[in-house]
Amino acid sequence: MNDSTRSPKDQLRFLLKDKYGLTETQIQEIIHARDESLITEELKSDIELLNSGYPVDYIIGHTDFLNLKINLDHKPLIPRPETEYWTEKIINSLNKESRLKILDVFCGSGCIGLTLLKNLPNSNCTFSDKNPNYLLQTKQNADINSIDQSRLQLIESDVLTNIHEKFDLIVANPPYVSKHIPLEKSIGHEPKEAIFARKNGVALIDRFLQTALENLSSEGRIFMEFGETQKDEIESLLKNHKYNHWNFHKDQFGKWRWVELY
Repeated sequence: MNDSTRSPKDQLRFLLKDKYGLTETQIQEIIHARDESLITEELKSDIELLNSGYPVDYIIGHTDFLNLKINLDHKPLIPRPETEYWTEKIINSLNKESRLKILDVFCGSGCIGLTLLKNLPNSNCTFSDKNPNYLLQTKQNADINSIDQSRLQLIESDVLTNIHEKFDLIVANPPYVSKHIPLEKSIGHEPKEAIFARKNGVALIDRFLQTALENLSSEGRIFMEFGETQKDEIESLLKNHKYNHWNFHKDQFGKWRWVELY
């Protein structure tokens, strides 16, 4: 769960419980303004940030993603429940004993690849991102979740430019939002380069699809997230780039959200 699915009151409750460790009774005292002694200067500052539209996950400093705690110190994109949903679908479709070579492109916080590693103990993952700070964030999140660093490879790469290996599983959550789409106020505090893309949101998807097959093993699969209105355009791109097999899937809200390529 994140800002986009929480009411303002739920965000405040989440802040009070998760960052300050307050009991439900104390939380109610603050929400209903019955005990101002509980409001410290730090909490007052945090509440002001929250009321200004600043993401509660950034204020707290972390968020949950399936069975992992994802630190957000470097301000990567905040993981979304839609991404969590299809990541879990991947995990449920795999043999947990598989020895897979995984690539997490546009890795950001590392949430997708790290969750795969946590649930596939015999697999390894290469994480790539254009922003070196997000690679540091991924490394930090591996430590927090007790994932052996020897199972990670970190590569600074603009899309797939610096990726020269083949993988059994490639996961990608590229920036795919058009700059012309109005978004919630809190999203304005997240990294624009992780959200927006040119060509109505598909510019980086197009670049990814151009060469992704070159990095895929013969029996491998690609899972890629996209925007709910982009299915037809992505299908055209797949045809243009000579893909032969794909399946589109809907998220938990009934919207087209990710495609499986093989």
